[in-house]
Amino acid sequence: MHHDAIVDAPPGLPAVLFASACSGHGFKHSAGLGEALAERLLGLPTTTDLGAFALPA
Repeated sequence: MHHDAIVDAPPGLPAVLFASACSGHGFKHSAGLGEALAERLLGLPTTTDLGAFALPA
């Protein structure tokens, strides 16, 4: 079972983007995460690497 935050599109569904709640301590990252999500959804180059939050392979 995966217990880390997830920010990723599921395989085969690029129009869907998972963004988990990140638990209580994730609140301090919410501004940066929101900006990264907006960039990704708008098709803009992202200024934040979200690779650490990818779905497990």
